[in-house]
Amino acid sequence: MIGSFYQFLYGSTPAEFTSAFGLQESVERLRAATKRTVFSALAQPEAVGPVKENKVRLQRVIPMFHNSFKPFFFGRFEARSDGVFLTGKFSLLPLVKIFMTFWLGATIVFGILCAVSAESRNAGAWGALACFGMTGFGVGLVALGKWLARNDSEWLSTVIRTALQAPSSPGVGPASVAPSEAGTPMVLKLTAGFLFLAGVVNLASVYGHRMPKGPIASQFGEPFLATSIGVMSVVMIGLAVGIYRRKLLAWRLGLAFLAGSAAVSLFLFSSFPPPLGLRIGESVAMLVVFAFWIRWWYAQRIHFVEEDATWPSTRA
Repeated sequence: MIGSFYQFLYGSTPAEFTSAFGLQESVERLRAATKRTVFSALAQPEAVGPVKENKVRLQRVIPMFHNSFKPFFFGRFEARSDGVFLTGKFSLLPLVKIFMTFWLGATIVFGILCAVSAESRNAGAWGALACFGMTGFGVGLVALGKWLARNDSEWLSTVIRTALQAPSSPGVGPASVAPSEAGTPMVLKLTAGFLFLAGVVNLASVYGHRMPKGPIASQFGEPFLATSIGVMSVVMIGLAVGIYRRKLLAWRLGLAFLAGSAAVSLFLFSSFPPPLGLRIGESVAMLVVFAFWIRWWYAQRIHFVEEDATWPSTRA
C-alpha cells in the first residue's frame, strides 16, 4: 500500500522517442512544433515548454483551464551510435510534489497530535477527524487532477513522435503538430455556456426586479439601465448560440461585443467619485484586461467555419 501511494504521488513513467533526423535538426523540429509560453495557447491545446538539447520540459496547455497535477515530460536528446533519441519521463512537477509532501505531512502530524492530546479528548477527536479529512481532501485533489489529465501523456507523445518522424522539408520545421479537437472545441463550448448562463441570469435579474441600487443606476436611471442590460442579455444569448455553432458572424460580433463592453465600462467608471488618479488607474487596468480578452478572442478565429472569402481569412 505504501509503495502504491508513493508511486501515486512521486512516481514517473519512463519514455523514449526515436528521431529520424540528426541531433540539431531534431531539436529544431521539436521546438518548431511546440510553444514557449502558456500565453501562446490561446485558441487550442498546445505542447508548451523549453526545448533544448540538454533540457526538454513539455506540458499540455488547454486554453482557460489550469491543472497543477497534470504530467510533464522531462527529457533530453541523446546522440548514440544507432541514432538520435529523446529520453525522459512523464511526472508531476517537483514543486507540486514538495507542496503535497508538506500538505499531507502537516495534516497527518497535526491529526496525530490532536488525537493524543490530553487537554480535551472530545476536542482532540474532532481535531483529528478534521485533519484526516484534510489529508483525504489532498489525496482526492491529486487523484482528480490526474484523472482530468489522464490523456495528457499520450497526447504529448503524439506531438513528439509527429515532430521527430514527420517527412523532412529542407530548412522548414512543422508549424504545429498538436492534435486538433473534432466538432465544437471545448473552449467554444465553455464560452458559449458562460455567455448563455450570464444572459439568462441578467434577464432574470432585470425582469425579476432584482436590479442592484448604486451609483450607476442613479446616474443613468434604472429604466434605462434595465433596458440596456436586457438588450445586452439577448445579444449574449444569441452570441452563445452562434459561437456554439461556430458561425463566423458570431466571431465578428464577439469582437464588436468586447470592444463595445470595454467602451461602456470605461464610460461607467468615469462617473465614479474616487480621486482622478484612482480613476485613471482603474481605467488603465480595465483597458489592459479587455485588451487581453480581445486578443484571446481574436485567436479563436481558427475554430470558426469559413463561410465566405471575407476578412480575416485562414486560407493561405
